[in-house]
Amino acid sequence: MQSIIIQSLKLISPQAADFVEEYGCRSLWSGLVDGQPGCVVEANLDKMGLVFAALPSSAPMQARELLSLALQDLIHSQAFDEKCFNCRGEDSQSRALALALGFRLDMAGYQLCRTQIAEELSAPYVIQPYADSELEAWIILLREAYRQLCLENSWDPDYETRNSEQFGLAMQRRSARHEVFSCYHQGILVGGFRLSGAFIEDMAVLPELQNRGIGSYLLHCATRMLQQRGYPAVLLRVAETNQAALRLYLRNHFITCGRFAEHSFPT
Repeated sequence: MQSIIIQSLKLISPQAADFVEEYGCRSLWSGLVDGQPGCVVEANLDKMGLVFAALPSSAPMQARELLSLALQDLIHSQAFDEKCFNCRGEDSQSRALALALGFRLDMAGYQLCRTQIAEELSAPYVIQPYADSELEAWIILLREAYRQLCLENSWDPDYETRNSEQFGLAMQRRSARHEVFSCYHQGILVGGFRLSGAFIEDMAVLPELQNRGIGSYLLHCATRMLQQRGYPAVLLRVAETNQAALRLYLRNHFITCGRFAEHSFPT
């Protein structure tokens, strides 16, 4: 049964499976449905309680009922400061249940990976490590590049602007770990990317310069950099509303390795 749980959680994301393998879980239901693995499990880490549901569309009613009870128990628990629910992004029944119970959707999207080796690529852009003097330019870059996506997902597009001091300190720490890189063209910051482990965490291009190949070049450079650091698979996540970015990644040899919907309960 443990292998079925891990297999099904990988359909959400590799991180979901890794979390359960590292911290353990309590299985409420697991099994094969028309050859597809599925599960409902509870897990926790310190003051954070989680429910994972990796259910095929034809999962039995028993699994759905157990999921409903698990989410209600999590809501009423006094043991956790954070209450989270993660499910497969294509599982509309579980997503609807979570919203009906009062959870909010934090993010839904695709997890992608690439194992194909990225060769060296030439382009008229300069990639260089982030410098503190670029803070204001980076705030503008992220605000403008992500504004429409933030509006579509009810995220705050001006978070970095209103929290510039904390953002600057975070960028300093990340730069010291060689995780932030800027892209220049003719002396102007036109884009950049941020890394975290094997992840390309952020990749941004100024809106007026999009669809000119800069995004593909940044993606190639970030992939090559992580592969040179020894990561056999480069990972990234993309919101399901960001279909343009999804098409970009798929064109550049990334493949879907999970589809997630992450919820939290307001406390």
